[in-house]
Amino acid sequence: MTQGYCQRHLQQQQQQQQPHEERQQQQLQDKLQQQQQQQQQQQQHNHHRQQQLEQQQQQNREASALCLRLRSLNISAAALRAATTAAAAAAAAAAAAAAADNASPDHCSSSTGSSSCCCCCSDETTCRCKQQDPESVVSAARPAALAGSAAAAAAAAATATTTAAAAAANRAVGLLHLPNHLLLLVFCLIGVGTDGLHKTAAVRTPQQQQQQQQQKQQQQQQQQQQHKLG
Repeated sequence: MTQGYCQRHLQQQQQQQQPHEERQQQQLQDKLQQQQQQQQQQQQHNHHRQQQLEQQQQQNREASALCLRLRSLNISAAALRAATTAAAAAAAAAAAAAAADNASPDHCSSSTGSSSCCCCCSDETTCRCKQQDPESVVSAARPAALAGSAAAAAAAAATATTTAAAAAANRAVGLLHLPNHLLLLVFCLIGVGTDGLHKTAAVRTPQQQQQQQQQKQQQQQQQQQQHKLG
């Protein structure tokens, strides 16, 4: 009786232990699966983060390139107007000086009486003299004074041009006065990473320029053909 009872007790213990061991194994397997899933999720997150960083770096590079292009295309309208005005003033001064040189003699000597003698000398030995009235002598001396005034005006115009060009070079134009982080924000809103550069009117790729030239040539050829047919 005692042996039979002991055997039954051992069997019951074994039966109770088997489900417990199975549950432990199942829990271990579940934990392993959870750990594997967490590792996969972490890897996916890291990969996605790496892609975002690469896209951000690409956008920053494109924004920097666009800033450089805008800086290279930065031309001040005030500097252009000042240069144009100075060039016109210099041309007018040169024309006035040339007219004064042609109208006034190199050396004039006056004589007593109602008339005067005006001599034009090309060198110390060759001179050509002619009689002139006093009024004509005075009128001939006026272009020389005008030439001096024109030369002074040309010098002042050149100084103004230099000052305007220096001021235009030191003054930022357009978006260039904004800080770098605001520029990056603007370019991100435009869409620099996708097709924003193609939509930006400030920058045109050589391919677009070539396409536009081809379209213009085709239109001109069509117009010529229509003109010939008409």
